[in-house]
Amino acid sequence: VSASNAGQAVWSVLGLEYLLSEKLHVGLLFGLGLNSSKFPDADERNNDWGVDIGGTLQYNLISWKHMALYLGGNVSLGVSNPTGDDNAVTNIRLQPKLGVQWFFTHMMSLSTEYMQDAVFTVNDGNFTNAAFNTAAGGALRLTAYF
Repeated sequence: VSASNAGQAVWSVLGLEYLLSEKLHVGLLFGLGLNSSKFPDADERNNDWGVDIGGTLQYNLISWKHMALYLGGNVSLGVSNPTGDDNAVTNIRLQPKLGVQWFFTHMMSLSTEYMQDAVFTVNDGNFTNAAFNTAAGGALRLTAYF
């Protein structure tokens, strides 16, 4: 089944990161997702949304000049609600990651990450699904330090 007039899925994550040491960083993350689509034979649009909150850990394995190779992970708890009645689900997400961070100024860095993604879905108090994915292309992250 394909959708026409499919809206772009928008997922944005905002985070705070605290440097415990030069090698160890911990953080908080908050995400919001929206998607709107319409199937060819449908009169109404499907409007889906989701919210995530979680934490992150990063350990710099090697640092050289303005670059760092790191290992870490994200843990988050999310709620999503696809269009329809009584179908909200809770997601528990575990994301180990390996990345490279480039400090292009004293106050800003750019990172790229390779991530695995394990999502466990809870519906009506029961585990209903487990999905394991590789985030192809990973993530690109811009960080400002204050």
